[in-house]
Amino acid sequence: RALVTSTGQVLWFEHLLPREYQPSAPLLVSVSPDNRHGALLLDNEIRLSAADEGPYASVPFTKAMQRDAFKPAWDQSYALARKALDEGKRIDQRRRYDNMKAEWINRNFRWQEGKEGWQFFGQGLKPVALPVPARKEP
Repeated sequence: RALVTSTGQVLWFEHLLPREYQPSAPLLVSVSPDNRHGALLLDNEIRLSAADEGPYASVPFTKAMQRDAFKPAWDQSYALARKALDEGKRIDQRRRYDNMKAEWINRNFRWQEGKEGWQFFGQGLKPVALPVPARKEP
């Protein structure tokens, strides 16, 4: 979910394909300029989703790539949490780390509108269309 503060509109982006199971929760890391498409970070990819239509593409951002990209963010969030604890304060290290991952994604990936709609490019990676099952008519 994302909140458009200028309008109060809540955006919802589905990350699952029909009959798909994902063991971890997605993290919404970016929203397209038209507020109709979202990029959700999953364990082995960045999944692109349209607000009313669901997932349509995947950027192959693997676990190994994520580990390497996000290690500095993890180290920094850990250091901040340790410092806060030493000062007798508490911070939510997981939330801070998630925010840092989203910042990294938005520094290194960009939305681009094309013939196929909005796509998400970065780090030499290109989105790949997801297989969309045919919808059954009632």
